[in-house]
Amino acid sequence: MRAFAIEPAARSAPKVDLAEDPHAHVVCRVCGRIQRIELSELDRHVLTELAGRHPDGWSVDGVAFSLTGACQRCREGPSAR
Repeated sequence: MRAFAIEPAARSAPKVDLAEDPHAHVVCRVCGRIQRIELSELDRHVLTELAGRHPDGWSVDGVAFSLTGACQRCREGPSAR
């Protein structure tokens, strides 16, 4: 498993005006099931800062972070359903 370090931004990210708080989900690649992931205050701050790094000419009004993988039912097979 690779570990990633969060590097400070080389330049100051512009402020963004998000329509809602950043949120996150995990999505099963097999069945499409989606489950919400609770974010800490630091997680929300990091995602908001990332939104501020948008390309010139773009605006950002929302942040939705997704993880992908396989849910427990799909990993365990048909007998788990």
